[in-house]
Amino acid sequence: MNMRILHFNPFDDKTSVGQSISTYISMLQANVGNDVDMEIATSLKDLKKSIYNHSPELLHLYGAWNWKNGMASLLATKKNIRYVYTPYGQLDPWVIHQHYIKHKLPRIILYQKKIVQRAYAVIASGNIEKEKLQELNWNTHLEVLFNPCITSSITHEEFYKKLKTIYQKVLNSRVRQIMKESTKQALSILIKASQIDDIRWINEQEKSIVRETGGNEWNKIAVYAMQEQIADTITKGCNLLCIHPPVMDANQLTCYSPQDSSKKSVAAKRSILQIKKGANNQEIAEYFRAILELIKNKQISVRHLIDFSYLLRFASMEEDKLLQDIEEQKQKKKFQGLMYILAEYTSLEEGFMPIPGEYNGLSKKIQLLIN
Repeated sequence: MNMRILHFNPFDDKTSVGQSISTYISMLQANVGNDVDMEIATSLKDLKKSIYNHSPELLHLYGAWNWKNGMASLLATKKNIRYVYTPYGQLDPWVIHQHYIKHKLPRIILYQKKIVQRAYAVIASGNIEKEKLQELNWNTHLEVLFNPCITSSITHEEFYKKLKTIYQKVLNSRVRQIMKESTKQALSILIKASQIDDIRWINEQEKSIVRETGGNEWNKIAVYAMQEQIADTITKGCNLLCIHPPVMDANQLTCYSPQDSSKKSVAAKRSILQIKKGANNQEIAEYFRAILELIKNKQISVRHLIDFSYLLRFASMEEDKLLQDIEEQKQKKKFQGLMYILAEYTSLEEGFMPIPGEYNGLSKKIQLLIN
């Protein structure tokens, strides 16, 4: 499927800013490839209509000091649509300082700062503009893309190629957040399939969910698997279900990393304990304590959840005794929260859980830590 991008220009063409942005978007439209579906909206009514009719993956906002951009930012956030933002030089210090008290400061407080903060990436038209945006410190995801309408240092073709790379980088980041619910289910089922290694334990509904996953959603699964270092797990699940997903080029997988990604990456490369079939109560309790420590240190990864799910699925435990120990240590709520996450991420069934899962504070914390 094509990348679906919606551009929003709320400025009047009669103004110099509006004319410049219109020229910019028209230039982009003339160079767009067959692999991108591009829509343009110039009013909030058109924007809402385009979102409803075309379900864009990404929104591109332009310019500053326009309340309609603030509304577009809110709408994108509500609809779980990421957006990139090109201020087009309107956040340069000399612009901000013009009529600062009466004009700029109220708008900064009401919407302008939020527009920049909520953007998944902010695109500067040059290195000097990037430096000024860094000084504002409203967003750290800054990119430089020279404008071929005003400089000969970049061709239209080079500009379009780099812009598309920025779009893809945004869409590759924390990709699970923008997966469809059915795609998250398919991912969980593939993890389950890789563990049980027996297609008889995958029911027809589960098979259907995986097989009905669309091409673009498969790309998200592939990106997620490579970033979370579980590509081997997903490949094994696909092989069991005779699914042949698209092969991803590792060079396409640039993304914006979470602040704790370096710590998490190191932790994710290894299992915290030896994983084996027939784990007893002591080994399960030991792994549970290790999981809690990883959560505390913000190092928990999907790999650790997969390992714990496998441990429980093939455990030789005394459930009543384990549950008694959990309650005595006052860890029941935390164990329930973790079981909820294992069901969501690895399709672990209640029959393999010492205690049924329940969504709680620990569940929410894990969801925030894992892409």
